[in-house]
Amino acid sequence: MKVVHFSTYESLGGAGRASYGIHTALVESECDSLMVAVHTSNTTERTLQNNEKTRQHTTNLRQMQLELLSSSKPAGDFSPDVSPFTTLDALQLPFVPDIIHLHSVAQFLTAHDIWNLWRNYQAPIVWTMMDMAPFTGGCHYSYGCRRFTDYCGACPLIHSSEVDDVSRRTWNAKDKWLRDVPITLVGPSQWSLDLAARSSLFSDAPQVRIPCGVDTNVYRPRSQLGVRRLLNLPEKTPIIFVGAVNWLDERKGMKFALESLQKLPHLLPDGAELPIILAAGGNELPALLSQAKLSLRCVPLVNVQNERLLAMGLQAADVFICPSTDDFGPMMIPMALLCGTPVVAFESCGFAPDVIQSRVNGYLAQTGDPLDMAQGIQCVLRLLESGHITRSHCHEGAFAEFALTVQAQRYLNLYHELLYS
Repeated sequence: MKVVHFSTYESLGGAGRASYGIHTALVESECDSLMVAVHTSNTTERTLQNNEKTRQHTTNLRQMQLELLSSSKPAGDFSPDVSPFTTLDALQLPFVPDIIHLHSVAQFLTAHDIWNLWRNYQAPIVWTMMDMAPFTGGCHYSYGCRRFTDYCGACPLIHSSEVDDVSRRTWNAKDKWLRDVPITLVGPSQWSLDLAARSSLFSDAPQVRIPCGVDTNVYRPRSQLGVRRLLNLPEKTPIIFVGAVNWLDERKGMKFALESLQKLPHLLPDGAELPIILAAGGNELPALLSQAKLSLRCVPLVNVQNERLLAMGLQAADVFICPSTDDFGPMMIPMALLCGTPVVAFESCGFAPDVIQSRVNGYLAQTGDPLDMAQGIQCVLRLLESGHITRSHCHEGAFAEFALTVQAQRYLNLYHELLYS
């Protein structure tokens, strides 16, 4: 079976790593898989970086997107669908694909490009949604806006009050070019599929849930004591891990995490040792932790993009807290569980309701309630101490759901179904 993947990024960022993980897992399953990406770091015979004409196409597209948004200053990621006046006709594939597999392509392919791919190859299209961009008028996350269930327009993310704004025009372009294209949507979580089902663009599209795979050679249980020694962390003190690439992004919910950590000491039994906060993030992290004035000791782990360092942080921790309120993942939930670390997360976002069972491998807190999150942290620490939650159980359940080999087989089953059923 011949499969061609399209992704803006190959192995860069969360979406890039997820798409590259799918591709490499399929290659190892002896599928003839090829990845086409704009930005690549692992160029091999199975990773095709665009030729000069195609690179010019994507450069023109991104330049026009940025120029179009220069005056609106979007409050979040926004990728309008605009024609860069070039085409992807120069793209030369080494074979005719049986399946076209799209990933995060909002800064790579327009709706017309996707229609062109289908017209040229007449192959079923699988679109793995890394965010909301496939079914909105341009936003990658809507931050509570539900105009994508209608026709978009008057987009709050770009501070627009015009009905016929760029979000409406983007919606119109997607409706025009993709309406009759056979696209099967893949969502990593039921939450993501529920959003797509409510969208006006893809409410009737076939949907399949396939969780994102994680490299189980990196994210795996290790000696907690040994990792703590390597990171120069206390050997017996409870450690709470919290992290995000960008703590300033509202949908990551870091204000709820900080509020819950402020409340936590008041919930602990008298005489209990105060936990340490191991916090992973970007360069903004130290200043934010200082401003929070937490009574708990905080240890910053700034380079969250270093996967092995991130894995060590999760392996060293007793519990990972995920306060995201608007996310198709987050990927740190399965990463933590694969490391054997239970997770406290909000109950109505991303992977959390699919994989977390309260008092079994973590705790599901009421969304937006920092007190319930603090109570969840206290509950998990107590159940770990009593042995009712075990690191081995956290790992085993996550491995069965998120291992790359499992993910590859699920995609192969989907491809066969689309081609032969």
